Amino acid sequence: MRTRLIWGLLLITLITGFGLTTRMLGARGFQPLQEKSATPDPDYLESVLYEHFFKSLSAQDSLSIKSKADLVDEDVLLLRSLAEQCIAEIAQVDGKARPIIEEFRAKASKAKSKEELPPPPAELAALQRERNAVSLRYRDMLRKRLGDSKFLQINAFARAVVRVDPIVPPTH
Repeated sequence: MRTRLIWGLLLITLITGFGLTTRMLGARGFQPLQEKSATPDPDYLESVLYEHFFKSLSAQDSLSIKSKADLVDEDVLLLRSLAEQCIAEIAQVDGKARPIIEEFRAKASKAKSKEELPPPPAELAALQRERNAVSLRYRDMLRKRLGDSKFLQINAFARAVVRVDPIVPPTH
């Protein structure tokens, strides 16, 4: 029973934040569905950073963003617009994953031991990669539309708003 609960919780975290514990000014994450390594994938960490940064913008008013990031009104509008689009696209990917996870949970609930648990569906790993790519694509759009100089300002602001520390699973 405990093993089923652990697998269920693991799958819930995979789809709703992929191992992230979000705090007011920070997030911590691990590498889901990847090989254990001492060095987390930098693209994964960047995708986590920008996903949470874009989500955090909805809780901040434009004037606050403008002053904290030292931006002009047009830049703030662009930033907020791209953030909204990114979060909406991530929600679509999560929607595709939801039925796969529900089906997996149904199968996993029938397992009597850890050894009987079915492996996580390969589709989830593909959806995780797709989800990560969404954040990175919107980050890159932001860089392209604002230019490197302004992007560096926003990147520094993002890192001040959201802290991403990898939690590397222990090796056995």
